[in-house]
Amino acid sequence: MCTSLFLRNLRVLRLGIALLAVGLSLAPLTRAASWPALPDRILVAMHRADWRQHPENSLPAIRSALVLGADVIEIDVRRTKDGHFVLMHDGKLDRTTNGKGPVADFTLAELKKLRLRDGLGSVTREPIPTLEEALAEVQGRALVNLDKAYEWPDEVFRVVEQAHAQNFAIFSIVQPLDEFEKRYPGLLSRIRFMVVAGGKGRDANAVISAYLERQRPEILQLLFAQDNDPILGWIEKARAAGVRIWINSLWSNLSGGHDDDRALTDPAGAYGWLLDRGATAIQTDRPRELMRYLEKAGLRR
Repeated sequence: MCTSLFLRNLRVLRLGIALLAVGLSLAPLTRAASWPALPDRILVAMHRADWRQHPENSLPAIRSALVLGADVIEIDVRRTKDGHFVLMHDGKLDRTTNGKGPVADFTLAELKKLRLRDGLGSVTREPIPTLEEALAEVQGRALVNLDKAYEWPDEVFRVVEQAHAQNFAIFSIVQPLDEFEKRYPGLLSRIRFMVVAGGKGRDANAVISAYLERQRPEILQLLFAQDNDPILGWIEKARAAGVRIWINSLWSNLSGGHDDDRALTDPAGAYGWLLDRGATAIQTDRPRELMRYLEKAGLRR
């Protein structure tokens, strides 16, 4: 009888552990998926992860961003010579690694022999991570914004699918709608994406209008050098359609002078201005300062 009771308790314990494991695996995905349903939450997006504390686009930088409580972790994707995807902002290795030359000229095995530099240019022990490694690190505990992936969105999406990361990976799209759909038919209906508009070059009004009318994005990212730019007129219409507004406080030429550096002495004139204009997601290089501002304003717990 003692043996039978022991075995029965053991089975119950194993079942409990299994259920706990399933719960833990589902919880992060539920959190990432819940953000679109929380329109009042101001999303803090960390640019290239926590690059002030660790090499940009590195696994330690991603881990640090998660510990800090980032809602979105922005990473940059580049394609290797043999068709793999690694995290790297620049097209060349020179600035951020101890290697030289275009990323596209190296195989993954060759890139893995290199080491990342920190923000001061010193070589660290950190290798260049793959996209698969980055997605596995996050596991749905934050959204992952895939920048630069617009050059190979179909190939990158296959990696995202294989990593079961469709729920928390969000693509940046810069191409006009007709151009994107012609080249990648049906892809927009399968991915989470934000449209990036503004700056020099394409007609931002035409780009935004087409997406809002025919293929609504989850987020609209606006770039503007002046704080009276007509592109800001789209904010009210986009938000009324349920689209989040993403503004970059990284540099003054992306946010009309209401940037991270200004926030050091005038946070209300930087972050406060962006929020007053309707930003519901802010990409920053100073996440700690932004989070403190939001907490003081009662906009973050």
